[in-house]
Amino acid sequence: MTISHEDAHDIKAHPNDLILCADGRPRPRWASRGTESWRYFDEEWGRPPGTDSQWCEALALTVFQLGLTWHAVLNKREALRAAFGGFHVEHVASLGAVEVERLVGDPGIIRNRRKIEAVITNARALAALTEPLGQILSRYGNSGFVDDDGTIPTTTAASEGLSRELKTLGFTHIGPTAAFSLMQATGVIPIRGHYDLNR
Repeated sequence: MTISHEDAHDIKAHPNDLILCADGRPRPRWASRGTESWRYFDEEWGRPPGTDSQWCEALALTVFQLGLTWHAVLNKREALRAAFGGFHVEHVASLGAVEVERLVGDPGIIRNRRKIEAVITNARALAALTEPLGQILSRYGNSGFVDDDGTIPTTTAASEGLSRELKTLGFTHIGPTAAFSLMQATGVIPIRGHYDLNR
């Protein structure tokens, strides 16, 4: 079902329901609020990152989005990139207590200490991997990702398994819902095709 942008706030709906955006294009509810969200969904979301820095950024955005909207996080994206040195894995992994205090005091970013520390912890875990992160995620990408009624859930049995494995590898703040979001965002599951068929 596609809901008009005007009606979206009046209907209790799933974050993955399609919304007819103000530019006339349908997008998931989470990507319906403004040009930054539109651009991210149209041009980047659902496609595999090409570099370690892009994987680090994908992890960071997933962490920062917890409890917030994608709209809020994407509006801070350029500031986050600048604050975290372009999300170069070695740079982020090297950040210590002094840098954490600097980041917590940066008014341009999301100043949540636990999330900032999680981004650093995840960069260290990413740097320590003995196989590519995309390969790890792909082991969980072959299970179903659409419910019987055609809706996309917020978590799956596969994302629960992925979350457990990532935890054993030293990652943090990537629970089952975040793990499923990460699989979607990085194209591990063919979810763009589902949306494209319904646009």
